[in-house]
Amino acid sequence: MGYDQDFFRPPLSKSSKESTREIVFVGHWQPHTEKGIAALLEGGLKVEMWGYNWRKAKGREFRLCEHLPYPDYVKTVGGAKIALCFLSKRNRNESTGRSFEIPAIGTFMLAERTSEHEYLYGDNVGAGLFSNERELIDRARYYLRNNEEREAIAKTGH
Repeated sequence: MGYDQDFFRPPLSKSSKESTREIVFVGHWQPHTEKGIAALLEGGLKVEMWGYNWRKAKGREFRLCEHLPYPDYVKTVGGAKIALCFLSKRNRNESTGRSFEIPAIGTFMLAERTSEHEYLYGDNVGAGLFSNERELIDRARYYLRNNEEREAIAKTGH
């Protein structure tokens, strides 16, 4: 796994004041991904999402999810305070392309806890990690309230 360093770069200037989106997810549908995003929404958090196969979702609000054109990916992730990194359970991933793309763009990554993510970034060092929906909600709320800490972690992850 990796990223294209010529494409995945931070915007020319980025601060929390410029971040127009709170939480974003760009990726395909899987049941656990829907469950995690649904928990965030039920917790009163705003999540914007794009990707494939969301027509399979149980929740009707997810079925309208559309594909994000590749050139818009960096701008979308770069304009968010938090970018989510869910992994494919079908592939038994410990990381994914997003695991490298999000930090390369300079955005704070809130990712599923795996031994690989812990090794690469460290929890609350170069990324925020979560193990379940409760922790996902708590971490998202915490980092939305703590701009300086979130930005320092994003910088370390980058």
